[in-house]
Amino acid sequence: MPLLVLAACSTPLRFSPSALPPGKVGAAFLARVEVQRRSTPIFRAGLERGQLPPGLTLAHDDGGFTLAGTPTQAGEYRLTVSVGCYGTSFAG
Repeated sequence: MPLLVLAACSTPLRFSPSALPPGKVGAAFLARVEVQRRSTPIFRAGLERGQLPPGLTLAHDDGGFTLAGTPTQAGEYRLTVSVGCYGTSFAG
């Protein structure tokens, strides 16, 4: 599954892996993406564009994010995940 990640953090980030493995309908799926080169913890990761395959969820922690669940529908899913790190948000 192609993966594009947008980052709102103070340093250029690296995401590993840069693409996700294929999933199979009815089989448990778990993919972890580590966010490297960050100077602060991640406070959010959300779907910017596209849609998750039905049956999967997106969750984040201080060091990255995870896509997990059991896919219920076959197809090609292109998505963009947006990541934010502490110390980089502002309102105006």
